Amino acid sequence: MREKTKKLCYIALAAAVLAVLSPWAIYITAVPITFSFLAVLLISWLFEPKVAFCATLVYVALGAVGVPIFAGFVGGFQVLAGPTGGFIMSYPIISLLSSRFGTNMTKKLVFGVLSAILTYLIGFGWLSITTETDFVAAFFSLSYLFVIFDLVKIVAAAFLSGEIKKRLRI
Repeated sequence: MREKTKKLCYIALAAAVLAVLSPWAIYITAVPITFSFLAVLLISWLFEPKVAFCATLVYVALGAVGVPIFAGFVGGFQVLAGPTGGFIMSYPIISLLSSRFGTNMTKKLVFGVLSAILTYLIGFGWLSITTETDFVAAFFSLSYLFVIFDLVKIVAAAFLSGEIKKRLRI
């Protein structure tokens, strides 16, 4: 019983961290630059795969029902159905992938980059569907804006997760 309660608390804490970091956004294009990816990677590398996956699912579900936790302090199913929905919907998938394989610094960096690529594929795929643009055009017209920021987030999450894990003994 105690272990289940502990995991539920971790899920709630991780979803809360994601909900606090995600709304802050820099709008350069229709797809804003946020701290969401950083938070998902942190969650992935701090907790076991099931906890990371459930926490990101809770985040997506809360946002879908209208809690203003998506970029720009908005919420609702229309956000998931809109241009940025694919990026948000990729979070549970990448949290599962990154937490399962990101066990040391090298693997964190490799799977952080793979997670970014997967997020781009899902996100820009959804963006091209919702805006009725060509995937390749959508991808190449916007992805360069995110690459530098996402590489910084990957490195930051890799280092921070190690330090947080040491200090909190998670």
